[in-house]
Order: sequence, then structure tokens, then C-alpha cells
Amino acid sequence: MENYPTFAAVIDAFGGSGPFGDAIGKPIGTASAMKTRNVIPPAHWDAVVSAAAKMGLPEIDHALLSRLYSDSRRRSRAA
Repeated sequence: MENYPTFAAVIDAFGGSGPFGDAIGKPIGTASAMKTRNVIPPAHWDAVVSAAAKMGLPEIDHALLSRLYSDSRRRSRAA
């Protein structure tokens, strides 16, 4: 089973919206909206990958975020 099947799972790996927001330098409201919408916009990916590496989460990388984003776009077009 994949560790991070959704953006929400990535955010949870940081400990939830609050710690995720702190890690990427965004307010909790912004982080919470990302989790609720299940998307981390590409403009934030560098910060996410950098913070993940510092937290010992090297599997959260640009390739993972890109795949999740592509998957979500594909699902939204199919709906």
C-alpha cells in the first residue's frame, strides 16, 4: 500500500494542518484549505519538499507531488 495516496495524507505526515503550515511558512487556514481540498498547489512544492527532507520524509518529493496532482486533475476531468 502506498504511504501517500493523497495530498491530505502528505499533510498528515507533517502532523496535520498546523504543523504543515508551520513547516512551509503558511498560515493554518491556508494549510487547512489545502487538506480540505486535497491539493497542494505547485507553487508550494519546493517548500513542501524542503520541509519534508528536514523532517526525514525523503519519499515526499517532486515526483510524488506531481503524480498526485496529475491524478487529481485526471479524476476531476472524468467527473
